[in-house]
Formats: sequence, structure tokens, C-alpha cells
Amino acid sequence: KSLWQPVMLKPDAAAPRSFSSQEKRNIEDAVRTQIRAYVARDAEEAFAKLAPSTQRFFGKPDKFLRSIAQEIPTMLDTRRFAFLGVEQVGDRIVQQVLITDSTEHEWLAEFQLEQREGGDWRIKGCILQATPGQQAQISSGASEALA
Repeated sequence: KSLWQPVMLKPDAAAPRSFSSQEKRNIEDAVRTQIRAYVARDAEEAFAKLAPSTQRFFGKPDKFLRSIAQEIPTMLDTRRFAFLGVEQVGDRIVQQVLITDSTEHEWLAEFQLEQREGGDWRIKGCILQATPGQQAQISSGASEALA
């Protein structure tokens, strides 16, 4: 069973759940921490932000980071990113992020999240798709530079 399964998003469809501005900030903070941990190659921090089920799947932080390096290496090469929006798709919460790598190529990352008791948001998985020739609408402001 693959951890990295495609998530179909319908940007024109009305989301069945609206998120408060605080929830959006908390979700963005979880994803931001995850992306920065990838770029820093900080396996412990990246692993700490995973949902418990994803942690059990990988078992150890170094195994998780090796998997990222093999399956979606672009995440380790992120130079800038911008949040595009969060929505509920079925029973999944998905945060879309526009990623720009060191070659200035743009990618759409879709982070699937779950909310833990107490309100903490954790990453369940992520898929990455190239966005050749597509214009993305940035919904939450300026992009964030990393390098």
C-alpha cells in the first residue's frame, strides 16, 4: 500500500467545510514546519510533524527522510513556497502549496493533514505534481523564500 496516493481536487467545487482563519494558520504552520525540515534535512523535525499512522508506517525518522529523498526529492530542493488554499475533499483535509525548486521549476504539492486531539495538525502524506505552463493563484499572500 503506497503512502503517496493521488488526491483529486476540484478547485471550482464548494468545500463542504469552511476553515477559520486560525485553523488555516495552524495548518499552514504545520506544513511550513514540514517543508523547512525537508530543506534542512532534519529527519527528526520532519518525522515529528507526521500523523501517528504515518510515523508507524515509516518507523524511524531517517527511514522517512530517505523515502522523501527517493520518492519526492524536489521537496528537499524547495527554494520558495506559497500556500494556495486548504479544503476538505471527502474525509480528507488537503493544503495545496506551490513549490519552486532551485531550477525555478514550479510544482503543486498537496499535503494531506489530520487534526489531533487538542487541535494539533499533522501531515498524513503528500503528493507532488509538476505544473508546466500553469498559472497558480496565490490566495494567502507572498511566497516564502528558503535559500
